[in-house]
Amino acid sequence: MAAIRILSCQTNRYSQYADCCHRKGSAETLTALRSALTEAGLDGQVRVETGPCLGYCSVGPNLRIVGHDLLNGVTPDAVPALIERLRTLTGSPPR
Repeated sequence: MAAIRILSCQTNRYSQYADCCHRKGSAETLTALRSALTEAGLDGQVRVETGPCLGYCSVGPNLRIVGHDLLNGVTPDAVPALIERLRTLTGSPPR
């Protein structure tokens, strides 16, 4: 079982007036995160799941590192810093 669990909001609100993680690029962020975890050798220690709305739609895309952090505005550009945070949480050495 993975030591760290991440929930990635993929909610797509169908109202033209509502913000949502999906409209803000959460699918691209999820793809980048999964690829980066594999490259970093962390995919066995970190499990990423799509999850329900995390309740912070206006500042998405949102991720929750279960038991640790709620991260807002996570774009593919933020993934390298997130990988370093995950290295710290899993006790993996930095690269």
